[in-house]
Amino acid sequence: MAKIVCRCHDLTLEEIEEAIEKYKIEDLETLKRVLRIGMGECQGRTCLPIVLGILARKTGKSPDDLANPSSRPPSFPTKIGAFAGVEDDEEVRARDNWRGNCRSDDRLSVPKDGRI
Repeated sequence: MAKIVCRCHDLTLEEIEEAIEKYKIEDLETLKRVLRIGMGECQGRTCLPIVLGILARKTGKSPDDLANPSSRPPSFPTKIGAFAGVEDDEEVRARDNWRGNCRSDDRLSVPKDGRI
């Protein structure tokens, strides 16, 4: 039975170890880019600590020596007019409350499976 490490992307321990060996991966950022670890719904809260231990064991490095991958904040809806320079950024922030709390009809429609 395969041990699943990343539930968001159904990645197993064997797949992670194989990628580390095949691509000679030495850091967590590269492993994240190759396997998309930490890019699922949990944003790595579940799998990254486990993967860090696997990578440390496979490379012989201390987990402290392996830097955490860079994180990017989630996106938020932006009005088309903002890109065209029609609206001032402060006007957009004031009207939409800057935290993405805009009216539901202003939001982009994204399918439930996350595919665009």
